[in-house]
Amino acid sequence: MKHLNFNYLSQKPTKFYRFTGLEVGEFLILKEEIEPLWQEAEIKRLSRPNRQRVINGGRKYHLRTFEDKMLFPFSFLPPLFKL
Repeated sequence: MKHLNFNYLSQKPTKFYRFTGLEVGEFLILKEEIEPLWQEAEIKRLSRPNRQRVINGGRKYHLRTFEDKMLFPFSFLPPLFKL
């Protein structure tokens, strides 16, 4: 499903809204609020003392960009709230 990514869906606002329940602008505002928190949690997760592999070892994320990672849960959840 190569078309289910942020770059493709953001070019088609109607499809983006149907897919996520949010407008592109609302999604970007939410992204700006969530991304620093996610980065902080990711650093904490990767630097835990009982880690088995080196950082960047193991399987890579299939979703490359943060927007795509954030879009993924919206593909399964019904719209729960409106900004």
